[in-house]
Amino acid sequence: MPRSPRIQTPDQIYHVINRGNNRHDVFRSDNDFAEYLYLLERYKHKFSIKLYHYVLMPNHIHLLLEPTIENTLARFMQGITLAHTLRVNKKYGLVGHLWQGRYKNILIKRANRLLACGRYIELNPVRAKIVSHPSDYRWSSYGYLAEGKLSKIIDHDPLYTGLEKTDDKIRRRYKQFIEEGMRRES
Repeated sequence: MPRSPRIQTPDQIYHVINRGNNRHDVFRSDNDFAEYLYLLERYKHKFSIKLYHYVLMPNHIHLLLEPTIENTLARFMQGITLAHTLRVNKKYGLVGHLWQGRYKNILIKRANRLLACGRYIELNPVRAKIVSHPSDYRWSSYGYLAEGKLSKIIDHDPLYTGLEKTDDKIRRRYKQFIEEGMRRES
């Protein structure tokens, strides 16, 4: 029996999670991470997706995004997943599924949960004990949002830009928000 299609409307924000098949790594090298970021950039433009937060973990991903055109989320994820799988399988001489089936997408219904979900995403490497601080992890949106590093893929969500009036103050306030989350989780 075929799966039912996901209903997705534009201008809704989703927390998307996808795991490696059997929780195996989907990124084995820095180049694998970089290539995935390239795919994110390519497909977010192709499908008019706004990307607010992300983290690429060795065996899974988290994305906080907003499709702006109806029913493009599934095509966006299908495109990235297929392209990444083909690259990894060719590079490492693998065959078959790289990802654990269908991605999960959780609708973020309340605006005040947007930044909290972003914080959850960016603290993933800390919770996994890969790093002690999110600034030490290269494969997340933290460097852009908190430190002003260049990024071609991050869009500013309205709550983030509403934290303060200038970019420096916004970043400082966002760092405080992340630090508060770290204290709560420790």
